[in-house]
Amino acid sequence: MSRELLLPLTVMLVGMASASVAADASGKGIYTCRDVKGNPILRDRPIAECLDIGQDERNQDGSPRRQLAPPATPDEAAKREAEAQRERERQATQAEARRYDIHLLRRHPDETAHERARQKDLDATRSATKASEKRLEELQVERSRLDQEAEFYQGRAKPDKLRQDLANNAAAVNAQRQSMANQASEMQRINQNFDAERERLRKLWKGALPGSVGPVPFFER
Repeated sequence: MSRELLLPLTVMLVGMASASVAADASGKGIYTCRDVKGNPILRDRPIAECLDIGQDERNQDGSPRRQLAPPATPDEAAKREAEAQRERERQATQAEARRYDIHLLRRHPDETAHERARQKDLDATRSATKASEKRLEELQVERSRLDQEAEFYQGRAKPDKLRQDLANNAAAVNAQRQSMANQASEMQRINQNFDAERERLRKLWKGALPGSVGPVPFFER
């Protein structure tokens, strides 16, 4: 090794030894780096000249402790922030799923309880459907009576009241049929939601940890 290379190295080692002694007394680390010209620098505190290029922090005995990286570029900082945001969102999603699963298990400790809850939710819609069916039967009876009355005026103008009663009856029939269609859709929605819950719960009932079976499902309301 040439004398030119040995001299900076010797100086640096001597400096490290001196800094180690100082660090032993102060409890601080030893900071080393090379400046932009390649010259070694050693101090007992972070080196201001090397903040932009990075430096090493060593223990009191000179062994490596950590590397102090230079500040991130704008692109690097943006990338790190995006990654951190994704991780925060992942953790929030998992925490939400865990709370949801715990609540689900408390409500439905087994498949029998879950099916009982399904039927309870369906009962209200079934009752509404039966009421619509009954009302539709009444309207059909009324329509038969109105049609018989209208036959009397065949070929002649119907009285205003009769025409209004016929129109009202037709509107009421359409409303009940639309209501029954909505109720059928509601029953389908309830069953789909309970089917999805059951698939999730079956995994939890078998021992899967809350929050480990995927994000909270989206149910159409």
